[in-house]
Amino acid sequence: MVEVVGWGEALKDDMTPKKRQVRDRMNGPKSGPKKGQATKQTKGQTEKQTKRPIKGQAQAQSALSQALNDFKQALSASLNSAQNSAQKVSATVSKVEKWAGQDLFFTQLLCDRTLQYSQKIAKTGDTSVVDAIVQQKIVKNWANNTAAPYLQKIEQALLSHPERDALLILYLQLLQGRTIARNNAIPEQAILLRTGLATLKGGMLSLSSMIYAKVFDEPWIEKQLPGLTKPVVVVESSPNPTSESSPIPMRLIALACGLMVLGGGFFFYEQWTKRKTELRTEKQSQQIDRQNAAIAQDTPSQETPKPSALQQTTARRS
Repeated sequence: MVEVVGWGEALKDDMTPKKRQVRDRMNGPKSGPKKGQATKQTKGQTEKQTKRPIKGQAQAQSALSQALNDFKQALSASLNSAQNSAQKVSATVSKVEKWAGQDLFFTQLLCDRTLQYSQKIAKTGDTSVVDAIVQQKIVKNWANNTAAPYLQKIEQALLSHPERDALLILYLQLLQGRTIARNNAIPEQAILLRTGLATLKGGMLSLSSMIYAKVFDEPWIEKQLPGLTKPVVVVESSPNPTSESSPIPMRLIALACGLMVLGGGFFFYEQWTKRKTELRTEKQSQQIDRQNAAIAQDTPSQETPKPSALQQTTARRS
């Protein structure tokens, strides 16, 4: 059976025996090969294990809902006598969900820590206490903070993967807000699901928690793969200002070439616009001439009237 918490059995010292029993009940009994039992797997068994995160995701979703429900009940009991207790409970649960997302480990951790400040929430109704817990107890100096064992195991899994670069590039896509279609043929997706960095919903992978975005952020990726998250900048050595024969800086040459190309482009554009206007005017004149010729052909010509008989007789006499 796949453990819904993933690798984390961190923070055992922060859990009460009752909470540890609840966690163990959600995770189920641990099973593994007995001593002396063969651990070799066939190809078919390996392919089945590749699909296990889907089943584990469903188990984690059920455990996640149960953890939030238990937290809501416990917080409601603590704020029972407070004014607008229902509204304060709803706002606090929403803030926990916003940070933890679909990650069961962080959901349980935030629920446990937030209950310690229930009296403050009852008095002020300020849910920023959840933000403070995330920043001060998890994100800030995370390698030495509350969730250090859990996060260090995830970091080790990412950096020790044989295809580390491909894995980090895939994670960067999730970090930037993209969703990726699930593909069992891509082992890096299985790693992200197993570590809890990714969650599966509707056949699409997405980042499971905002806390991961604060811990394994772009600067962290840039540290592992320089140049991946920002463009490469070529720094040129500046010429010696004291040298009499120092060459013209390349930036000035590039700027001059750019201005020449830009000026030439404007010149040719102006000439082309002028020529285009002339052609348009000439075409319009030709159309007017053709229309006038057609009108002239359609108009009947006036014939010269023949002279009358009297005019003809007068003309003979003269």
